[in-house]
Amino acid sequence: MTKKCSSTSPIKKWLNNMCVAILKPKGKDISDKQLELGYEANSHGAGFAYSFDNRLVVKKGYFDIDEFIKEIRATQESCDNPTMIIHFRLASHGVINTKNCHPFNVSENLAVIHNGIMPQPFSTMASRNSTHSDTYYFVEKYLKPLYKQDSKFFLDANVMVDIAKSIERKGRGNKLCFLNNAGEYSIINENLGFFENGVWFSNDSCRISDFDARP
Repeated sequence: MTKKCSSTSPIKKWLNNMCVAILKPKGKDISDKQLELGYEANSHGAGFAYSFDNRLVVKKGYFDIDEFIKEIRATQESCDNPTMIIHFRLASHGVINTKNCHPFNVSENLAVIHNGIMPQPFSTMASRNSTHSDTYYFVEKYLKPLYKQDSKFFLDANVMVDIAKSIERKGRGNKLCFLNNAGEYSIINENLGFFENGVWFSNDSCRISDFDARP
């Protein structure tokens, strides 16, 4: 049965800054409850990517949290609990569909997830009901050219600083998380999120409160 989004206040959505991006390193775990909370607050499509056996696999377009959790668990079991990037979308630009779900492929060997709203010109390329999202345009216009110059750009500290500057948006904390086929990853504006049990969250959408933890 599909679990529909519960009522979430506009204030909470604003504070969470649109969507939630998650990095789960190899061997670490994320609970069903955390995944359910992420979907309840950001129910416009989920996706994840993982690296295994020098391959990058991207799966997205999940609109049923039970199906999504089942797929996450199956992947953990069959692929020795690999490094994953996980994303729950709350649409700001672009229609709600599978294509606008994250992760986005920068190449067949590199994927990225985003939390926030991109600054101009990327945000102005996409409207609320446009075919593509602001993140899509950022990947196409900015990240893919970088990748062509250097496939390991996301591991270069200087380049990461430049990217962080390019996504600055007053009053908003844009964050990006990259993962490649070798299991290498990096986070832009990592300090704007937090680690819990070795898993990085871009905001508190998935944080289990005392209320959530009640039996």
